[in-house]
Amino acid sequence: MNTVSIVATALATGALAGAEGVGTAAVKDAYEQLKAALKARVKDPAAKVALDKHTEDPDAWLPALKAELLRSGVCGDEDILALAQQVSRAAESAPASFRVKVDNSEAVQIGNGNVMFADLRTRSDLE
Repeated sequence: MNTVSIVATALATGALAGAEGVGTAAVKDAYEQLKAALKARVKDPAAKVALDKHTEDPDAWLPALKAELLRSGVCGDEDILALAQQVSRAAESAPASFRVKVDNSEAVQIGNGNVMFADLRTRSDLE
């Protein structure tokens, strides 16, 4: 993964953790530090706008953000990369959480490392 992708992924992780309310304090703190460091280093107003808008709608602003990060060259900064890796490590160590809504389902399996045994016979096979 190139440095722009590492930083952009960390920004997306932090933005989504904050928006969904599922991130730990460590993820949110690391994300805010990364975002503040980027804002301090980028000079172009378009890059700052992309950073702000990305927080509001990460999916829509990711391409523009990546383009601005690449153009600005800030992703080659070792401090920026270290902060991006800090966001990733914090997210990886955060406990998993699930928000699920299920309608009209006969079977549901939610969680990490689950094993499901299923009887694949049809109802007519059982009669």
